[in-house]
Amino acid sequence: MIAWVSYDCLTDIKEIGRGGHATVYKATCLGGIIFKYGSDKSKRNVALKTVNLQEFENHDNCNSNYCAPNVYGLTLNPKTGEIIMVFQYAEDGDLANYLKKNWQH
Repeated sequence: MIAWVSYDCLTDIKEIGRGGHATVYKATCLGGIIFKYGSDKSKRNVALKTVNLQEFENHDNCNSNYCAPNVYGLTLNPKTGEIIMVFQYAEDGDLANYLKKNWQH
């Protein structure tokens, strides 16, 4: 199940990477999500990425096979109207390092 995350719950939003299709941000989520994965914290680092619905579906399918960081939910950027995916922040630095460490066949 994917949660709707209020954009107001996200603070300290900082750009951490830019690729060919999107920019990725790190943010602190102050509540607003019931974390199904790991310990429940009222404050947690999350990653944010603007996505279209097809990309979100691809992430969600991969997430169900345990090959990508956990998707926590979606939010809407009130300034741009873009859909933003809220997902597990890769403490290993970036998605490539996360996948090397956590890939399960």
